[in-house]
Amino acid sequence: MGTSMGEYRTDSGYYPPQPPDFLYCDVFYGYRLNVDQCMNAVSQLPRGLYPVPWFRSGSGRGPYILPFQRSSGSMFVTVEVSGPRPPPTIVEVPDDIYHLAAFLCQSCVKTLGKGGFVTHGFRTTIEWAQDESPPFAWRAFPSMEATFFTITISGPSNKQYCPGSTDPVIALALGSAVVGNSDPNDPQDEMTRGSSATWWSLGPPGMKDEMVYQCDTTLGTPSANDCNTVEWQQLATQSNILEMGPETIFFHVNTCYLAISAAVAIALNWNQIQTAVSALMNICVQHPYQAAQGGRAYYGPSTDQVTRRQNKRQSTGLTGWNALPPHVNITIFEQAEPWTNAVEELKTCTWQAASNGRPVASCAPT
Repeated sequence: MGTSMGEYRTDSGYYPPQPPDFLYCDVFYGYRLNVDQCMNAVSQLPRGLYPVPWFRSGSGRGPYILPFQRSSGSMFVTVEVSGPRPPPTIVEVPDDIYHLAAFLCQSCVKTLGKGGFVTHGFRTTIEWAQDESPPFAWRAFPSMEATFFTITISGPSNKQYCPGSTDPVIALALGSAVVGNSDPNDPQDEMTRGSSATWWSLGPPGMKDEMVYQCDTTLGTPSANDCNTVEWQQLATQSNILEMGPETIFFHVNTCYLAISAAVAIALNWNQIQTAVSALMNICVQHPYQAAQGGRAYYGPSTDQVTRRQNKRQSTGLTGWNALPPHVNITIFEQAEPWTNAVEELKTCTWQAASNGRPVASCAPT
C-alpha cells in the first residue's frame, strides 16, 4: 500500500514539496531500508542556491546530467526529468532538489521504512493538461511544458524506476486536477506500477480512449498538403449525414487517398468523419517530428463500451477519442496506381494492399 501526503508528520528541517507537488511512499521502491544509507546517498547530491542547467543524457556536458544518481550501500537516490517531450536542458536550483530528496528520505525511509518518490514542478504539467485542446493532441503534439522533476529513493533492484512517467499515482494526480475526481473506469486507472506504459500514452484523464489511430508505413507517404485539401475541400462540402451500406467510398487529391469503409449499413454525421480524419492527420500524416505515413482510424475492439461512449458524447462532446462508432474504418494511404473510378478502385492493387497490410508501393507501375 502507498502512503498519501496527508499522513506525513516530520520535523526534519528539510523543505517539503509544495502542492500540487507531492511525495509518495511504496514498498515497490524498496522496504526495510536504511535511513543512514539513504541520507548518505542524498548528501552526495550537488548543492547550490542559484539555478544551473541540468542536461538530459546526450544533450550536453557538465556536472548535472540526467538521470543523476548517487548511492550508498544498497540505497539509491535518482533525479530525473519526466514528461512526454522534455527539453534537452532544464534549469533548476540544486538545493531545491537536495532538500526534497532529504525530506523524502526522512518521510519514507525513516518514518515508514519504504522507498518512494517526490515531484518538483508538477504544476506546469497540470496547467498544460488543463489547457490542452483538442484532447488527441496529448499523443500528436506532446509539449515541453509537460515536464517536471522526480526524485526517487529506492532499494536494491534490477528495475529502472521512472515513476514520473509510469507510476499510476502520477496519472491519478493529473486526473484529480483535470477532471475533479478520477473516474474508476478511466484508462489512467488501468496503469500498473512497474509497467512501461506512460500516463501520456493513455490519453487525457476522464477521456476513455475508444479510438485506435494506427500509423502504418505500408500505406505509403501521402502528401500532407493533398490530404488537407481532401479534408477541407471535399469532406467539408458534404451534407450533414452520410448514409452507407456495407461499402467503401473514396476521396482523393493527387497523392492522398482517403477511404471510408462500413461493415454494416450505417448513418454517419460528417462531423464524426472530419473529427476522426483530423486526428488521424495530426498523428500520422503531418506529425511535427515524425516522417509522414498513412494510417487507419477505427473504434476500439471492445464492444462493451457502447453505452459509455454514448453517454460521454452527450456530456463531453465529439473528440478524436470518441469520433467513430463500431464497424467503421477510415484509411489514409498513398495511391500507387492511376486513379480510375470508385467502383474500379475497390479492385485496384493499391486498395487490396492497403486492406490487407501489404506495402502499397509494391503496386507502383514498373
